[in-house]
Amino acid sequence: MTVALGVIFIVIAVGFFVTALRTSRENRTWRTAHAGEQEPPEIIAAVIVCSTVGHTEFMMPLIVVIMGAHFVPFAFANHRRFDFVPAIVAILAGIGGIIAAAQSADASHGGAIMGLCGACCTTMYGVFDFLVVRRLTVA
Repeated sequence: MTVALGVIFIVIAVGFFVTALRTSRENRTWRTAHAGEQEPPEIIAAVIVCSTVGHTEFMMPLIVVIMGAHFVPFAFANHRRFDFVPAIVAILAGIGGIIAAAQSADASHGGAIMGLCGACCTTMYGVFDFLVVRRLTVA
């Protein structure tokens, strides 16, 4: 079962990568429009702060909240309401993880659940984009 899931995730990842390459090749204006922009390193800062204060159990929930929050601007930029779905799911899951960590829940299980939630939200977003790009390039 584990090998089958690994193969499925690898196939999905390769599909996302190929779609990203095709999209960036077809949309060359993206590079010039966004030249010099960089995202602030919120995730790195969250990891450093959690490590420094000795509360590593909050790392994964914070990472999931930050990851979910970064989907929100995409909803406005892409003019798509769907982009709010993975954003809201990830933010709510991350907040739940923060609450669980604050109540001394098992950090290893909480981290695994948060990682799975983050992966599912990112996959949901990627599959949606994959289908949109495919529909645009096939039509």
